[in-house]
Amino acid sequence: MIAMRTSMVKLATTKQQALERSLREAIARGQLKPGTRLKQQELATLFGVSPTPVRETLRRLEGDGLVQYAPNRGITVAQVDSLEIEEIYLMRMALEGLAIHEATQKLTPADLAILTNLQERMKRATAQGRLRTLRELNYDFHMAIYTRSGYNRLLQVVQALWGLFPWDTIQVIPGRAETSMREHDEILRELRAGSADRAEKRMRAHIAKSFSHLRTHLVKKRQIRGATTRPIHTGGLKV
Repeated sequence: MIAMRTSMVKLATTKQQALERSLREAIARGQLKPGTRLKQQELATLFGVSPTPVRETLRRLEGDGLVQYAPNRGITVAQVDSLEIEEIYLMRMALEGLAIHEATQKLTPADLAILTNLQERMKRATAQGRLRTLRELNYDFHMAIYTRSGYNRLLQVVQALWGLFPWDTIQVIPGRAETSMREHDEILRELRAGSADRAEKRMRAHIAKSFSHLRTHLVKKRQIRGATTRPIHTGGLKV
């Protein structure tokens, strides 16, 4: 009886972990867009769990800022205030810089082949204007690097930040996708050379340039007020 109960607990825990992982990735990939309502019963049915693990999962996601509760609307995917964007970028630069630095020496030839393939697929998606595909491939590219850092907690925080990022806005900025592909090429070059310091600097510059383009776009669109114009430290590379 005790063994059976233990097995049931492990099964429930595994399903809850699968639920949380799936929701985090769906938010980060943009498959669940800001404002999307998350219904507890539907999630429970989909993942084959009781409502209790669903509530616990949603509380964890709320703690990370990925979902939010609003009266009369329930739980929805969080919508980030424009004034929070710079903070998210600064955190991404610091954490993703650390992640790629730690991952560089651990990447295998097979890992580099996967990254090269993802980059080529992103270039094709960019040329064809398939922005949704580009976004998902871009997520896979970055996470394939960061996963190799070996720091699971770091990876989880980075994924949470990606879930808060306004990807739909950044990808429609004219020319940004093409520029991003060139920056990816530079990052790949440093990864192939095994230069952790240079790879980190390239990644920090890549993220900083993304912010610079987004800030300019939002100011023009009058979607952001009081945005700072101070330079962002990228670890030695100019933006």
